[in-house]
Amino acid sequence: RRCSRCSEVRPSPGDGAAGHLCDRWQLHGPFHPGDTLRCRHRTISVRASRSRPGLGLLTCGLQMLDQDDAVRISAEVVMMYQVTG
Repeated sequence: RRCSRCSEVRPSPGDGAAGHLCDRWQLHGPFHPGDTLRCRHRTISVRASRSRPGLGLLTCGLQMLDQDDAVRISAEVVMMYQVTG
């Protein structure tokens, strides 16, 4: 899946840097000064790039939770990395 609002940032091969491809953020509720927030994350998918040999795509899911474990923000972030090995 690709976010239509995103522009691709292409890392230079061999520089070891990641390219940021896309974010999808959702706000589920308010948070306020004094709230205790924590972030949990998980890997959603990892795959080789179809168009750029030697590069791979990593999709991570993120959730920001408040002190009551209510999800306040969720996100999906896609990054491009150089494949090693």
